[in-house]
Formats: sequence, structure tokens, C-alpha cells
Amino acid sequence: QAWKIKGQGYVYAGLNTAAACCVLLSLTKNFNLSSAIIQVTYISISVFGIVRFYLLTNRIRFTDEERVFLEVVAPNLAKLQARQLLDLGTWKTAQLGTLLTEEGKSLAQLSFLLDGAADVTVADGTVAKLGPKSLIGEMSCLTGMQTSATVTLTEPSRLFTVEVKKLNDFLARNLPVRHELESRFAYQMGEKLIRANTALS
Repeated sequence: QAWKIKGQGYVYAGLNTAAACCVLLSLTKNFNLSSAIIQVTYISISVFGIVRFYLLTNRIRFTDEERVFLEVVAPNLAKLQARQLLDLGTWKTAQLGTLLTEEGKSLAQLSFLLDGAADVTVADGTVAKLGPKSLIGEMSCLTGMQTSATVTLTEPSRLFTVEVKKLNDFLARNLPVRHELESRFAYQMGEKLIRANTALS
């Protein structure tokens, strides 16, 4: 309840198993069938969870592109959470001139620029240039507000994109992931603000 232990993981399931074993051990003195059945059920469920978590996490593999994305966007996520996040989106190669966001419009998708470059313009004036490992649309994704700038690719680029609605639905069910992304989004927004201020000055 204090968010110190994750519901998905070895520690939570292990503590449940240990607690049930302790109660089951106490029943050797004053046996109660109903209580014994409950504790055996708890142990069975917890062992199932441990085995399932082990199988899921040990089968997870990340491509080189996915590793770069995770290093920038979610470096502290567990492997299973990281895999679930990546499975929400798709990788694609976009051409020169592709419009990623349009000023004053609702954001349809969050983008991660793996390589390539993009211009950020406000009222037809360029305020910043984005390079590799940049997030695009993170402010609107967090706040739900309309986009504050237009972002256009200035060369062919490799992108990871995820629909905003799909991402927000996922984050609503996974608070630890949301907190991780919020902290990384804030860091990226700070860097962009510095670059924009430099360009304007």
C-alpha cells in the first residue's frame, strides 16, 4: 500500500507464500481444515505467480532500437513493464517533410526520434531543432492540451510512435510506469526549453 513493493514481482509473491506457510505451520498444533485449505490456496497462487513471472521475464528480449528508447524514456522500468510499454507502439521510417505535430491541434501520437532531425516551429518561425533521441509531443501527452508547436522532419528518420489514447489507458492501469514516464518527460521538456531560449536569444 505504500508502493514500496510491486504487486508483480518475486518479493510480493514470496512474502505471501511465507505468510501462508507460517499459518499452515501453526495449524500443526491446532489443526483446522478450512484454514489449511485457505493457506494451501494462497501458497499455490503465489507459487504460480512466481513461476509465471520468471517465465515471462526470462523470455523478454530487446532489440538495439528498443534499448536506446528505454535508456532515454524509461531507464528504471522492470523488464516486463518495459516490454508492455514497447508493445503499445510501432517502429517506422518516416520521410523528409513528415508532420509529427501541428500547432494548436490535438496530439494523436507520441513520437520518439531514434535518428534523423526535425524542426520545431511556432507561428512559422523556427524555435528549435531536434536531433536523435528526442521525444515529440510529451507535454501534450501529459496535459491533454493542444500542441504548442509544429514539428516537421528535415530528413528521413527512424521513429517509435504510440497512440496517445492507448498510452494513457495503459498508464492509468500502471501507476509506476506513469511516474517513470512523467519524470523523463519533464527532463526532456526542460532540455527543449533551454534549447528554445538559446535559439530565441
